[in-house]
Amino acid sequence: MNSLDIIIPLKSSLTDFAIQYTIPSVMKHLEYKTLFIITKIDNIPILKEAFGDKIQYLDEDKSFKNLSFNDVKSYMQYCGTNGERTGWYFQQFLKLSLAQMHYISEYYLIWDADAVCLNKLSFFSEEGQVYFDKTSEEHTPYFDLNQKLFNLSKQVNFSFIAEHFIFKKTIVNTIISNLPKTNQKLWWQQILNHIKPEHLENSGFSEYELYGNYVLKHHPNLYTYRPLNKLRKAKSFLGMEPSDKDLRLFSKLFDYISFEEWHKTYSPYIYRKLKISLLFMKKRLE
Repeated sequence: MNSLDIIIPLKSSLTDFAIQYTIPSVMKHLEYKTLFIITKIDNIPILKEAFGDKIQYLDEDKSFKNLSFNDVKSYMQYCGTNGERTGWYFQQFLKLSLAQMHYISEYYLIWDADAVCLNKLSFFSEEGQVYFDKTSEEHTPYFDLNQKLFNLSKQVNFSFIAEHFIFKKTIVNTIISNLPKTNQKLWWQQILNHIKPEHLENSGFSEYELYGNYVLKHHPNLYTYRPLNKLRKAKSFLGMEPSDKDLRLFSKLFDYISFEEWHKTYSPYIYRKLKISLLFMKKRLE
């Protein structure tokens, strides 16, 4: 669907990786109307040098009123935390806030900056339903918060947290407008207010789990599911500088692969090659 916009939230530590791998892979394999990068303003000149006007650039701290990194950090400190998880919450609020931009498409795709697309992917079924991806993550505080905010129980036995996700603007805006309103707080402050203090300093909220379960409860026919072959631990096998040959090889088994920075790369090199061989043997037997 060519009317789909894609947005990649980009943190500074992944800028070089995204320029080399993520962004070119999205441009090559995915169909879209406009590709946006939302990031710190310091990263935008580097991105413009690489891609020019092929991409639209959004300053993460200036795109939305009363929502910047420092706004979130200050409020988290006001709530009694040290603010170390500010960036983690901030990027989720940015993804939801995109629904308020009039020039963003009604459906918009969030794509992780560390995820490299290896094959052509579509995001709508022939019947026009949007594809959800199924994962196996489970974190109770997410669902405790959903229950407090919307009396929303877990609708399925899997997780919606994935390396890409499609939002529908009208539904996101409905969710935001229906959040509890107390003491004239901003909508994202309302979310932070309802997270238990012991969870606020860790992982107390998931925008994907909230939206996915909300949609399944209120719009069950809007989305459907499809299996994708994916690998989260690509860094363990390929490091952070995979060759074109590596990517072609992995494209035979995977639709996309993620290079999460906290994973360690298998070493020495011969051990890494052995692990790759075992991985491919296992996948072919599945």
